[in-house]
Amino acid sequence: MRPDPLILRCQAGEWDAIVEWVESYHGRIYNFVYRLLRHREEAEEATQEVIIRILGSLSSYCPESSFRSWIFRIASNYCMDILRKRRQKVVPLFSKTNNDSEGEVLETSDASKEPDNLFKDLELQKRLVRAIDNLPPKYRLVMLLRHQEGLSYQEIVEITDLPVGTVKAQIARARRLLREELNMGSPNVG
Repeated sequence: MRPDPLILRCQAGEWDAIVEWVESYHGRIYNFVYRLLRHREEAEEATQEVIIRILGSLSSYCPESSFRSWIFRIASNYCMDILRKRRQKVVPLFSKTNNDSEGEVLETSDASKEPDNLFKDLELQKRLVRAIDNLPPKYRLVMLLRHQEGLSYQEIVEITDLPVGTVKAQIARARRLLREELNMGSPNVG
């Protein structure tokens, strides 16, 4: 793997490179942190802390390894520490206040769909985001890394320090929970 010139400049302490890096990664880190913590103010503070930790640890980063995996490892470790300290109660996956009566199968959007179907897709996406947010933190973490960030199983293993089998099992369990949540309340149409 060829080292990223921007990261090498950051490691050398070039201020303009650091500013460029922060500007390019801030939004991505914030989105990831927010999806894990689910609180805007807490995510803003955590994002700043994660960026400070990343910049403070740049000298220990080995340019031959994946920078993306390295930063998400720092971010996920920090967020999981916050969640442990918060001793957050797990939000029930199956809420009795769920007003969505339509259980739909997740499918990709197609530009040729009718407006009614596009609206249903938008509603399904909203339900999917809510369902992911309600997953227990360990499942939410692997789902966000895999599907929001597009990381490989091996990159997730590097970030979480879990065996690849455990990562795959957690992703499978999270998908099953999401499928159950999204199909909840739908009539069985056969």
